[in-house]
Amino acid sequence: MKRSLLFKLILCFFICSAGFFGLVNSVGSYYVKSKIIESRNAELSRTGGEIVDTLSKLKINPVANTATTNSIAEQISKTFDCTVIITNSDRTYKIQIGDDVTYDNSSITYHGKFTDAKDVIYHLSMYRSTNCIEDVYSNIMTLFNLITGALCVIVALIFILVYFLTIHPVHKITQAAKEYSKGNFAYDLKIKQNDEYLELGNAIKYMAGELNNLDDYQRKFIGNISHDFRSPLTSILGYVGAMLDGTIPPENQEKYLGIIQFEAERLSGLMTNLLTLYNFDNNKKLLNKQNFDINYIIKKTAQTYEGICEKKKIEFVFKMDTEELFVNADQPKIQQVLNNLIDNAIKFSPQYSKIILSTYEKGEKVFVSIKDSGIGIPKDSINRIWERFYKSDPSRGKDKKGTGLGLAITKEIIQSHNENIDVISTEGVGTEFIFTVQKKQVEKDKDKDKDKNNLQLI
Repeated sequence: MKRSLLFKLILCFFICSAGFFGLVNSVGSYYVKSKIIESRNAELSRTGGEIVDTLSKLKINPVANTATTNSIAEQISKTFDCTVIITNSDRTYKIQIGDDVTYDNSSITYHGKFTDAKDVIYHLSMYRSTNCIEDVYSNIMTLFNLITGALCVIVALIFILVYFLTIHPVHKITQAAKEYSKGNFAYDLKIKQNDEYLELGNAIKYMAGELNNLDDYQRKFIGNISHDFRSPLTSILGYVGAMLDGTIPPENQEKYLGIIQFEAERLSGLMTNLLTLYNFDNNKKLLNKQNFDINYIIKKTAQTYEGICEKKKIEFVFKMDTEELFVNADQPKIQQVLNNLIDNAIKFSPQYSKIILSTYEKGEKVFVSIKDSGIGIPKDSINRIWERFYKSDPSRGKDKKGTGLGLAITKEIIQSHNENIDVISTEGVGTEFIFTVQKKQVEKDKDKDKDKNNLQLI
């Protein structure tokens, strides 16, 4: 059976209250009664001693002065509400003032001796029943129970405070978590206290915001994937259908087969990029690092774009401080970064422009720069270019088709190397991407040659 925290708190309060009253009326009661009897015994002993001393000084003979002795005994009995017995040593004489009761071991008693003028010894005994302390005992226990009751009220207030400081915020956070789990991300979770519960509430709200963003991202992801798949598939199906029904004559089919091949390659590239991102999401640190010449890789990668650069009259300019510059990284992945950045630079550069590819060392890092003089990136898009499927302006040029995954993949690769990538861009002036790679010092020339021979362009 489920027991709520509130139920447990109430149960704890009743247990504490019962414990308080139980202790007060058991241990406390015994202690109070013992102390009262002890105090009365001390009082009776002190007074009895003074009376015995007085009688010894007066040298009263109880036998000869019975009236006087009785008067003294009656006065003592009334004053201390006790039974007084005076006897001589051989028990032949006895005076008793007060009730003839049987007293137990808990009775309040005093025994003393005094002598008369003839040095005859007499015994003075004083007895008080414990009944005489009942009123005092009852008053003290009533006071103790009232104090205990007041303490229970204070404990109840403390428990109520504990409830509002601990359990109540938990209920609010639990309710918020249930609402967020239903997809109600607009639910407003309010935690007024400034403590760990506020931090937990803020964490829950942050998580809800991230889930909401993820939900939006998933919708955009599906929308982008659908669009990027639908566009080439529509072209492929349209042209294939036209060929099959004879709309496109056989002599023109070669042209449209080329378009079909181009669109199929777009689909293949999209699938490759999606698989690359999936692998990074699930295993970012599986890198095959090796030493290689970054300058050599940049030049060889640039060579693969000579055909398109020749059509657009774009020139590559290499600015490298040394002929060789060795780094330690995953060479195929770094080459993929270079491919993405160079491809972007070419797409957004005008005819008869230059793309500057440069490297330089700083400390233990090698900085790689790809700079173009193209259309630039709008300011409001700078921080979003790394998002998957984001395109700052799809309408900027018919030759600038893409999936919007290139820069996302680029950043994932650089971050998986624990390195950084930055962008500097001005609209109408150009864009520069700069990323870092770990530098590797190679001591022997044969090691350099070996690393160079191991390079495999992808």
